[in-house]
Amino acid sequence: MGLSLGVVALITVAAFFLMGLFMVELLVGMGLMLWVVWHISGPRVARLIARRDVKRRDVKLISSISHEPERFGLRGVLRLSFYPNLFAFSLLSLAYQILGVEVGSPSELINFMVYAFFILPLTIFIPAIWVIENSGIVVVRPDEYPRGLAYLEIVGDFIDIGSLIGLALTVGLALRASESLLDAFTWVIAFLVVSFIVMLIPSLLATSLYLRLSLLRAVQAFRERITLYDVDVDIEYRCPSCGAPITLGERYCPECGRAVVE
Repeated sequence: MGLSLGVVALITVAAFFLMGLFMVELLVGMGLMLWVVWHISGPRVARLIARRDVKRRDVKLISSISHEPERFGLRGVLRLSFYPNLFAFSLLSLAYQILGVEVGSPSELINFMVYAFFILPLTIFIPAIWVIENSGIVVVRPDEYPRGLAYLEIVGDFIDIGSLIGLALTVGLALRASESLLDAFTWVIAFLVVSFIVMLIPSLLATSLYLRLSLLRAVQAFRERITLYDVDVDIEYRCPSCGAPITLGERYCPECGRAVVE
């Protein structure tokens, strides 16, 4: 957490020289508000989006008796901090499509990014996904390969590679309206400033605080509200074809390539 907060501090200093004290206060304030919203909503939303597995009577949810969430290094925190931004972009893109609004110029692209900043507090599904994925819960169902606890697929669709490609296409279409290469380059710089300073400071701050201060409590609260069958042994999964070790959630054996999940 210390390293990630150090990165936040460096970016915040850069924001101070580029945009002034008011913007720094706004960005840090958004990050703190985002963390508070996540802290309150995390386990509640996790139970909501994992409802299908939690409520099914033909499954058994098992977990080790003493389970703790994964500890994330700087690289992991940086990677996860992009999820709220990507979710906000995808959510706003969906709203644009419903309303019939297009991002057809560089100035409209910047407006799009500013709007995405202000809907960051709506990204309550992101910490819920972290809670589910770090819950240590294994779903056991007759005639099925054991798997991790699932959540609503539509939530994952908002942060997958497809949504990232969609954002890149939106940027490309907006920059196509630039009058010259210099003009396009200027707008690219503006876009990067908004993306990696205005958007990254609050999401990285909130992510760092949540993973360090809130995730463990949220996972415990989530586990306490569902029926678990505790086990005191480690479960090891192997490929039925070659016997190679398989990580829970893998669809194909890393050794022989056989599908282990139909």
